[in-house]
Amino acid sequence: MAGEFLDAFVGPGGGTTFGIEGVPGVNGAIEGPVETTLTRDGVLARAGLFDEPFFFDLQGFRETRSLGAIRFLNTRNSFDGNNDTALVLSIPKDRFAGATTPLGFWTTTARFGGQK
Repeated sequence: MAGEFLDAFVGPGGGTTFGIEGVPGVNGAIEGPVETTLTRDGVLARAGLFDEPFFFDLQGFRETRSLGAIRFLNTRNSFDGNNDTALVLSIPKDRFAGATTPLGFWTTTARFGGQK
């Protein structure tokens, strides 16, 4: 029971697409445009940008360290507006009932032209 990430690539018309195959209970590959939730045989898949899930007041942290008093404010989020790139799968748990082998994933990410 191992899924294989096909790749993210530029599809027809210049749009970026992604694909996954080998998902338990899915016939064929799940393929389509990024930033779209794809559904196939009860499995949901989405790849693209997501709002970062963390809250942290970096200014408050620095002030706390330098002043020795708690200076965090819940109205400052230093990472707000930054995004994360992710691939998310939702697979019904009944697909794993009676499984005798562990579920494994292998992924790679790359950016054409290197980091900017």
